[in-house]
Formats: sequence, C-alpha cells, structure tokens
Amino acid sequence: MSSRAILEAFSRARGSYSEFERLLKAVPSRSFTPKETKEYEDLVAQIAKAAMRSTAPIERPVCVEIAFEMEGDPDTWPTDVTDPDLDNAKKAILDGCNRIVWKDDRLVCRAVVSKICSRTPRTTVIVTPA
Repeated sequence: MSSRAILEAFSRARGSYSEFERLLKAVPSRSFTPKETKEYEDLVAQIAKAAMRSTAPIERPVCVEIAFEMEGDPDTWPTDVTDPDLDNAKKAILDGCNRIVWKDDRLVCRAVVSKICSRTPRTTVIVTPA
C-alpha cells in the first residue's frame, strides 16, 4: 500500500477512524517476499516434506519450538549485520511448513524461538500438540 493511498484515505475519512479503516481495506495491497527468503522457505518445505514422509498435515493446534544455531563470532554475535532478524527467521520456518507439517500456520498457538551462536550452524524445529 502506497503512502499516497494512506494519505488519501486519511484525508477522505475526515477524522473518522472507522471510515479511515474502511477506506484502507478497500485499497488493494500486495506483500513482497524477497528472493532469498523465498528460497529459504522452499528449502524448509523440502526438508519438512522429507521429515513428514507421507503423513498428512496436522489439523489441530500445535506448539512449536525453533532453535536457530548460527555460525558467527561470539564477540559480535548476535548483533552481526549478517544475522537474520528472529521474527523473520521464525516466519520463514512457519511459512515453509504450511500445508506440509500443519494445515495452516494459524494452528500454531505457542512458539518458543531462540537464536544462539554455534560452531555447527543448524535449525531445529520441534512440533507438539497444544
């Protein structure tokens, strides 16, 4: 959604929050997933398919534990500019598992996510019933 569309809706709403909200909902918007993120989500999906084998996606609420073990310098880590944002990394895992591990990531009702420095980089995902 462009800033121009937001300003136009704000102006037309004339101080009415509900009208502003209604006008914003009418504005078409698109989300954009960077190429690198999409490639990571595809890799997550590939690994999830192998782990699930032919098991159907879970259709009930789940809890998810995600541990990101990142390679890096312990002196600058985890603030190194090459380290991913924790929220974005979690979202990539959840999106990559959609329709494979669970029917939809809205079924994830609890998530415990950590990011630590390690000599052996890896990501561990544990899914349990909620």
